[in-house]
Amino acid sequence: MKYIIKSNYNTSLFHVIDSISMWDEHVDDHNFKWFKKRFYISKEDKELLSGYSSYRKKLGWNKESELLNWAFNGYRGNKHRKIWKAIEHFENKKSRSGKLLSEYLFRKQAQISKYAPKIESKFKMKKYNINSLVIISPKKKKYKEIQIFLAPSFDKYAYQAGANGYGIIVEIPGRIREREIMSVIMHELFHKVGRLREYFARHPNKRTRKFLKKINKNTLYSNNADILDEIFAYSLTNHYINKENPGEKIRNYKKLSIIRERNYMVNIWRGVKMLAPKIINFLQKKSEPEIFVNEMVYEYKKELL
Repeated sequence: MKYIIKSNYNTSLFHVIDSISMWDEHVDDHNFKWFKKRFYISKEDKELLSGYSSYRKKLGWNKESELLNWAFNGYRGNKHRKIWKAIEHFENKKSRSGKLLSEYLFRKQAQISKYAPKIESKFKMKKYNINSLVIISPKKKKYKEIQIFLAPSFDKYAYQAGANGYGIIVEIPGRIREREIMSVIMHELFHKVGRLREYFARHPNKRTRKFLKKINKNTLYSNNADILDEIFAYSLTNHYINKENPGEKIRNYKKLSIIRERNYMVNIWRGVKMLAPKIINFLQKKSEPEIFVNEMVYEYKKELL
């Protein structure tokens, strides 16, 4: 599988406008908070962002990679006018201190660009072979290539990542180590290639499928299929590759003030603490993936009940 690392000024510009529009409830607000603190948001700005948000909702998350490529190639073609209108407007917007948004972006892009060759070299290492992890999935997909977009986070630590469309996107915050970036990339690659959610959505057992579709009682937000998919991803990437400690992660996430996010992440890491030893052990045994995944679903269901 070939990985193509993509990032330039245009993708960063698009991503920041996409972030500050807050077009979907799943868009993290750290870039919006950064923008609001440094820029005065006028009535015209709000109207443009509202129009952008409405149009962007119609496109949805699956168009994210396509839009990033459109930006990467210089916004070619007479399309996405509402997006282009907002981009053109905000690129030249001055902050409270008189700096253009473009100035902030050029500086941030210089930081991001330094990571691209380092990430490419990391993929030569055995531990970053995604194929060795997705053997656990009954519905893994083969790709000839996957595009990995690097985008800006203007926060020191907060970032967002996703596996939407035909590529993945990973934000680079102010302070992050290479191994953390690789952990996030591998996490998103697991979602993209492993496709556990697709398997759960069409689970052959009707009763199990019903349980997987049910909203998780501990998060009151995501369904059990989403939570289990994240437990597998965090177990194999953040824990197994990056050596993140489940107990420590649970303690840290319990401190979050946002209840929904706190419950979501605590529940995932409790699942990691419970199932990760067995999931990691599977990589050595390499038994039948469908049987094993269903054993983990049963273990998790038993714990919830």
